[in-house]
Amino acid sequence: MTDNLLKRPDESDVEYKNRIYLYRDIYGLTWGDIADIINSELNTSYSADKYRKESYKVLDNDYSQILKLDDKLLEYKKEKVKLNDQRTQITALTRLAAREETFRDIAIEVAANISKDRILELPEKIDIKNEEKKAILCIGDWHYGLEVDLFYNTYNTEIAVERITKLLNSVLVKIKEHNIDDLYVINLGDMISGRIHLPLRINNRIDTVQQTIEISEVLAEFLTILSQYTHVNYISVSDNHSRVEPNKKESLNTESFARIIDWFLQERLSNNKNVDFIENNFSEDFAIFSVFDHSVVAVHGDKDPQRGIVDRLNSYMQGHIDLLISAHRHHFTADENNFTEFYCNGSLIGQDQYSADLRLNSKPSQLLFICTPENFSEIIYKIKL
Repeated sequence: MTDNLLKRPDESDVEYKNRIYLYRDIYGLTWGDIADIINSELNTSYSADKYRKESYKVLDNDYSQILKLDDKLLEYKKEKVKLNDQRTQITALTRLAAREETFRDIAIEVAANISKDRILELPEKIDIKNEEKKAILCIGDWHYGLEVDLFYNTYNTEIAVERITKLLNSVLVKIKEHNIDDLYVINLGDMISGRIHLPLRINNRIDTVQQTIEISEVLAEFLTILSQYTHVNYISVSDNHSRVEPNKKESLNTESFARIIDWFLQERLSNNKNVDFIENNFSEDFAIFSVFDHSVVAVHGDKDPQRGIVDRLNSYMQGHIDLLISAHRHHFTADENNFTEFYCNGSLIGQDQYSADLRLNSKPSQLLFICTPENFSEIIYKIKL
């Protein structure tokens, strides 16, 4: 018998019985157990029914007074609730970790299988010699898998690949022109169309899984060709179109097809010595790095309205941002505030039905920055696609 069920020296018989009545649910005792415990401690021989009826009267008469008889009881209940909460959290984290491991395993397996049939050329190791210029390439809002057929724009997977090829060739020209041997590629997200809205699911040519696999391979080839001419530093941010759960309120940041793309790329390009992956140590939705001594922060933009974004993120990051980059709006914008320059990257898709309904239009484009030690935006190329 646990010590809590024994009569204490300073307890009266009534106080003892009242305390045992309260312990009934906590220890899962039957009324027969209650009778055996109390009879043993008080040297009585009453029936279980007698104690049951007595407990109802006591509890109904003054429950608050009974609680005061034993502060440890309340603390015990609190600890029991905490323990249950902890178990719930551990279960949720375990389930999340298992799901994440499954996604990662799938990405690695798919990449390994593709590598058997489609071998990417491994370039010679590039030594970074040009300390006067580096470059930042912004890619994002490719919405691969979506079909658009409007007066001002047509878009599908074939056109997407054509525009990506045009982007690649344009970047290579600028890399050679400026003798860039160190390039930062920021994946600003929404590389797939996803399935977050019904109109998207209707207009998608292929499902989300196929979108993810195909664009991952396109990106792998894109980065591989770049790495033949310059050292590539790749970093990405989470977005909204890649989330696994369509309902935003029920979605977790970590449950995203965007993470599968990155795991795929890490496996596919694991032997490429000219490609390095920059970890997001601050948060999945923030890319933070430095070019020369210039601080660069990039976000997708779905959580950050453009009005006031500079002041808000400078305050949130608790430091000064030199270059702030976002996407999500599908059109180029630029601003400057308190020595922070802000740029919104364009999209690969251009106009879609959503923007057409709002009477909005924009040319497909992506941004390329040429940076020097003195100026992180020495030259800004808006590459129209």
